[in-house]
Amino acid sequence: MSLLVSLALAGSPPGVVLASPEPPSAPEVYAKEGGEGSLACEPMLEEVVLMCFRLEADGKRRYVTTADLAAWDLDLDELKTHAAAAIDENPLKRIEVDGGGHYWQSAAPAGREATVLLHPEWLQTVGATPVVGLPSRGVVVVWDSGDAELDTMVAVGVTRMHEQLPHPVTPVALRWTENGWARWGEAVKR
Repeated sequence: MSLLVSLALAGSPPGVVLASPEPPSAPEVYAKEGGEGSLACEPMLEEVVLMCFRLEADGKRRYVTTADLAAWDLDLDELKTHAAAAIDENPLKRIEVDGGGHYWQSAAPAGREATVLLHPEWLQTVGATPVVGLPSRGVVVVWDSGDAELDTMVAVGVTRMHEQLPHPVTPVALRWTENGWARWGEAVKR
């Protein structure tokens, strides 16, 4: 079924739905900060990262809740379809590394960077064995694993970004498999 047909069959959110990878603590933090209702999230990788969603409407962004899903007559799969439609072309841009090698970073408009995660076929742009880093909200780094030096360099970079950028998500790098997202690894301090 085409994306447009499936969107027409479901309810409609009152704005653009954005994919928002979040740390596992996001629902608890949301509740402690006075958020109403439960976040509409699902595990991308159990105990590592959640796929949550934000609504962009009237120049503002807010989390999507389960109450929103009920009001819009949508389930999480339909919500993902809406979020996947936030951009319609692969946003991965190649970045050259000093000394050789390269990686890709999502260059989608602000808030739409993680849409690539809902289009795992786009990851094949980087090579046969793509690995994804989600160090902070709005940052998606992808590289083709297999070169030990590049793997180490990019994994360390992902860990440093996770430690330094606002809204950290996870230092763990992921890979897409036929069974969904899996742990690839992470840089650890010696």
